Formats: sequence, C-alpha cells, structure tokens
Amino acid sequence: MIIGGRNPIFIKNTSKVPESVTSDDDRRMMKLYSIITYEVMNQCSITMENLFEMGCDMKIVLHSWGQRPCATNLKFENSSKKTILATYHALQNELIGSLFKVNWFDIGMNIGHLISMQLPVPVLKAFNINCQNLVKHNANEHAETWQTLFNWTVSEWEQLGYKTHVYRQSIIVDQTISQGKKDLYLKWGPKSQQIIA
Repeated sequence: MIIGGRNPIFIKNTSKVPESVTSDDDRRMMKLYSIITYEVMNQCSITMENLFEMGCDMKIVLHSWGQRPCATNLKFENSSKKTILATYHALQNELIGSLFKVNWFDIGMNIGHLISMQLPVPVLKAFNINCQNLVKHNANEHAETWQTLFNWTVSEWEQLGYKTHVYRQSIIVDQTISQGKKDLYLKWGPKSQQIIA
C-alpha cells in the first residue's frame, strides 16, 4: 500500500531533471513548476539518485511515495554514497524511522556497493544490514580481506550481530561446504577470530 496520497514533490534543482523525462508536458511541469509526481517517477524510471540530484527532500520522498515498510517500490539502483547517506538521514527522523524498515539487499543494493561506499556501521544498521544477511550474500567469500577493507572493531562486529562461536560452529558443521571453503570462511570476522579451525 502506498501512503501519503502520492502528493507531488518539490524539486530544488530543475537543471538536474533527467533525460529519461522525454514528454514535453512532463519536462515543462518539472522545470516551470518545480514539482515531480509519483506517476512521472514511475513512467520515466526516475531513481532515488535522480531525486536526490534534483534536490528532493528524502524524508518527503519516503513518507509520500515509499511503500511501507520496505520502500522497495523506490528505485535505489545506481545510488551514490551521497544518496544513501541522505536516505539514512531521512530514516533518522523519528516518524520516518517508525514507518520504514528498509533492507539494503531488498532495495537492489549488493555487497559490491557496500565495499565501494565504505559506510559507517550506524548507516549499515539503518539499512538492516547484519552479519547474517552479509553471510547470506557471500560477504564471507572475502575472508580476512573484509576486515582489511572495513577495519571494524570487535564492538562494531558485535553491533552487526556477529557471535564468534555461533558463526564458527555454523561453518564447521555445514557438510555442504568443502574444507577449503571452510578454511576461507573461518577467516571472516574480527581480526582476533581469523584463525583456521
């Protein structure tokens, strides 16, 4: 269910109206009246990156157009770090935060985006990233390189739900994983835990 009545949203930077808006009427509306509608966003495949570049308020975008609770109807593909951070700040709003539970992987973002953006742990948590879904998306394929890339403290690993014994045991007892892969996966985690079983 879409909430907020799909009201038009104000555009602060009309010079950033994307080329995907090909209709003269739609371009005129966006440039002359500095607004964008939900219908135009969908018809023209306008992304959150486009909306951010146009200066749309991410709190209003989420509240007016986001599908509760996951906002998977909004297009996050090709989002920059700045757009993700703007969305994170919107989610810090008490009302917006209470309405949405946005999941990084459900909105089309992946491990590659995480690595390239190097986001702080509070941002990851706001996008419901935890060690369980990192493993589900093969973050542990990166073994000890993951820690080198992110340099998380033991406390940060724990904030993301990493439990040394639980993780190690899940790898050790899994009969579907080869010994070589187990050795690799067991190097994933806080530096102090990167030892071969």
